[in-house]
Amino acid sequence: MSDATCAFHPDKISADVCSRCGDFICLECRRFTPEGALYCPKCNPNEGASKAGQLKILGILLIVHGGLLLFMALVGVAGVGMTGAITAQMAGDPSLANNPMGAEGLGYMLYAVYGLIGVVALVLGPLQIWAGICAMRRRGRRVIFAALVGGLAALITVYCGPTTLVLAIWGLILLSRDDVRRAFEAEARK
Repeated sequence: MSDATCAFHPDKISADVCSRCGDFICLECRRFTPEGALYCPKCNPNEGASKAGQLKILGILLIVHGGLLLFMALVGVAGVGMTGAITAQMAGDPSLANNPMGAEGLGYMLYAVYGLIGVVALVLGPLQIWAGICAMRRRGRRVIFAALVGGLAALITVYCGPTTLVLAIWGLILLSRDDVRRAFEAEARK
């Protein structure tokens, strides 16, 4: 072995042999697992550890976020229901006398805002819950992409906006990794 050179550094003398592939390796290339097995950099199971394990975390977060969006849908529906009472209360407000929209115009605006929040959250909530289930099963990568990108529409709900943005950025980065894509492909072959 003293004449053999490292498979990764041809200018260095070999110090060991990979227990998996049998390649000669120098001291710099030796990788020991916690169990004490000796591997080269390409065979080491811990080298460049896969981020596919984070799919379960992404799935849980999508399910929780989807639940929050469904709650926001209920808030939107309640807001639409309360808009009539709010408009009636504003009708007697003297401070609205100089407002060109008046109480009735503000009432229509409230209907539109609460209605939009309710519809967006009602569509995105179940989509994100389904995407979370898909992420945990490592199936439906496109559904997860759609839920993360479409979820950005939840920015209008204000409450779910910051979490939507962080979840979308992290989720899209995670899904774009080759090791995660391969994990989906491996699961699809089962």
